[in-house]
Amino acid sequence: MNNRLGSPTAWAIYFFAGLFLLLTLIARHSSWRDPGSGFFDPTHAYDFQYSNVRLRQAYEYLAEAANTPFRRATTSGQSDVALCVGVASIARNKARYLRTTVASLLEGLNQAERDQIQLVVFIAETNASVHPAYQEKWLENLADDVLLYDLSQEKLDHFRDLKEHNALVSEKMLFDYMYLMRACYDTGAPYIALFEDDVLAMDGWYHRTMSGLQQAEEKSPAAGKTGDYLYMRLFYTEEFLGWNSEDLPSHIFWSVAAIALVAASLFGLRTYTIIGQKYLTNRTILAISCIYTPLLLILFFATGRVTTNPLPTGINVMNNYGCCAQGLAYPRHKAEDLLRWYDAELRIGLRDSLIEQYADANDELRWALTPSVIQHIGRKTSKDGGKMAKKKVPITQRLWSFPFELNGEEELRREHVAVVGAAT
Repeated sequence: MNNRLGSPTAWAIYFFAGLFLLLTLIARHSSWRDPGSGFFDPTHAYDFQYSNVRLRQAYEYLAEAANTPFRRATTSGQSDVALCVGVASIARNKARYLRTTVASLLEGLNQAERDQIQLVVFIAETNASVHPAYQEKWLENLADDVLLYDLSQEKLDHFRDLKEHNALVSEKMLFDYMYLMRACYDTGAPYIALFEDDVLAMDGWYHRTMSGLQQAEEKSPAAGKTGDYLYMRLFYTEEFLGWNSEDLPSHIFWSVAAIALVAASLFGLRTYTIIGQKYLTNRTILAISCIYTPLLLILFFATGRVTTNPLPTGINVMNNYGCCAQGLAYPRHKAEDLLRWYDAELRIGLRDSLIEQYADANDELRWALTPSVIQHIGRKTSKDGGKMAKKKVPITQRLWSFPFELNGEEELRREHVAVVGAAT
């Protein structure tokens, strides 16, 4: 009995049990925010952290904006505009997001940065007065242009009828998106960024976005079939970046290859080393190769793809699994292509899906800025402190950038100040 407890196989079991326990604790600590992980904790992963900081900054900024305008400095034309920022908004029941969205886009910018932005806020209501922000002072003081419908009475009546009957909402959403895109296109800005009205932008989102767009221009010729790109995503959720079933054959192949490599290495050690001949019995090799290694592989996959193989900081190709349209930045000429495509056949459908269909049909390259520079905070119901199972989390809440909440207020401010200082 004592010999068995001190045998090489027994020591391998002791060592592996301790190692596996340690790695499991590390995996659990590292991946509880990863929605593709077996250790994902939905009761806290959707909690506001940096978003609370940004909301506080946004509300403080709005208090000043009620009395102090912060628009582009008066110029003779639009030639100095680098980015048209468009935000479309409708009146929501018991929720007001537009003001914090706009405030977070502007808070922290200096005047030089602000002068490079043409901010267009689109009140997408047939009767603009029903929107609570329409006649508020902060909107007048912050937006360069408050866009309203300029449509025929027939079209306005049609949209009014859709709203009253809650029908074909996707038709109006797509129309509004293209209407706002056209308004931004008409400014002559070389880039157009369209945001939903229920997001928060991080401090420094502008300089990161412009840097990402510059990288996209440089990398696209080598990365895509056309040498160009359709858009750069400013938000995506890790919800769809897990171990996707399409990659299952590859995962199986590499797992089997890893097991075979471990077995071959152990046999090699036993053949060519004295210590291997002493301790690596057939039973030990079998246990390590066919039990321990598969268990470690299971732990690896359970830890989650976002944790074990995160996207590198910068820009990454995201032709698949990118979701959703909370924030997309387009080169001007690609916005023109999309507008022409929309005008050629008035389309009805979810704008996210239709834009992806267009991209797939035309082999368009799509980039994503990593990490996301905006967060989606629009929710139909409160989180109740986050105490809910994942299956009970509404889809509106699951559109969530988990790394966004890890941002630090002081770190972002220092980065922003350093970038602005280097540019002057």
